[in-house]
Amino acid sequence: MKKNILMAAAVGLAATFQLSAQDTMYLVKGDRVVGKYNVEDVEYVTFNLPDGVHDENLWITANNAGKNTLSYSVGTTSDNVAYAHGIISYYQANLIAMGEIGDSFDNLSDEDKVAVLQALIPYDAYFGKGTQTYNMTHGAADGTGSKFTVLPNTLYYACAWEVDPTTQEPMDTFTFSEIKTQAPGQSSYNFDVTFVEQNEYGLQYKFEGDPEIVNVYTFYGLKENLDIFNQMYGLDFTFGTWGALYTLDLLNGEGELYPGVSNSIWPVYDAGEYSLYARAIDVNGDIIDRVVTIEAVGEEKEGPQINIFSKSKGNGSVSVNFEITPSNVEEAYVRLMTENDCDDKLNDGYTLWEIAANSAALDVTSEINKWGEYTFTTSDFDKDQWQSILIGAKDEDGNTTVLRLSFNDYEDTEWAEFKPVAGAPAKKAAVAKKFTDSPVISRK
Repeated sequence: MKKNILMAAAVGLAATFQLSAQDTMYLVKGDRVVGKYNVEDVEYVTFNLPDGVHDENLWITANNAGKNTLSYSVGTTSDNVAYAHGIISYYQANLIAMGEIGDSFDNLSDEDKVAVLQALIPYDAYFGKGTQTYNMTHGAADGTGSKFTVLPNTLYYACAWEVDPTTQEPMDTFTFSEIKTQAPGQSSYNFDVTFVEQNEYGLQYKFEGDPEIVNVYTFYGLKENLDIFNQMYGLDFTFGTWGALYTLDLLNGEGELYPGVSNSIWPVYDAGEYSLYARAIDVNGDIIDRVVTIEAVGEEKEGPQINIFSKSKGNGSVSVNFEITPSNVEEAYVRLMTENDCDDKLNDGYTLWEIAANSAALDVTSEINKWGEYTFTTSDFDKDQWQSILIGAKDEDGNTTVLRLSFNDYEDTEWAEFKPVAGAPAKKAAVAKKFTDSPVISRK
């Protein structure tokens, strides 16, 4: 008892004099120092933790940000505390939240926000130990063979996750802090995009710019779809969420998967107007926006006709009655999947027919051959996400048609019916896979 009283008195005295008599405060057990702290790092000593005071091994503080730079500090209770750290953009977090949870990141609970950030941080994490300040500049080497990505006018979450110092396995403590980069100005450097030609692989463009252009953001798709996206979300949100980031050399170079095929080619899935949006980011974090719209020529394709007779949704169920003519088709399928999954497959280079005829689809060939029509009904889907129903048919000549319907189970939402996509027998199926990083925008 006497020992506790003496220690309490000593701590109280030290707190009273703000520990100003010494540079270091020592915690002693027996003949050993078990803890010591710099006086300047401690405001007071207490045996009862006040409300609002956190008791974790690490914490993170956002410092400052420029257009293409940011800084944050990770504080630790000792030099032996190890952690994974890095930044996640709001656009990354929001895309995962919408796809996996069905709501925007802003609307999530604190617990769900942490879950989303924890799911993303391992892909962009760095290892740290002890109290450190970290500075990132867009395009600068990060020490791992990669480069930092810090884009202007973007909200980032600087994250730190305590890990085992030896195995680097995650532990319980996870913390994050918001930091937003400054808005860009108009770049004074040169950058332009020009259309070259439509060839057997798609639409080819030429990208030109000064050496000070660090990266180029792109997104691409049918003009009518992109116009809707820009109107709904704005250009910054669309670039940040669905854009792909390239260097000029990569855009003008040959494909890594298919040598001899330029990376500057984007696919044409059907005749119509296609828009390519490009945003160049220079060494100062300033930007130049360009958009090129081209009327693409499609092959003359005639596939089976698909007509919707009736459709209904609500109360956890969906039903679609449709006809395929002529009815003597070689193949016919119905597939239900989330709208995001369907868009992701398209972005990965798969055709709508390849998605519709996947092994996960329902084969209705015999029913169509016999009756000419079919009613698809199910309640087996996630009620909180937009869904797509793909109805596909192929005739004896290999011509295909796919009709896509999208819906949400909520009562106040409307059906979205896309223009049927026709396709001739595949000529260069493998080449389509090279367009993995050239997003094709559709509604999400």
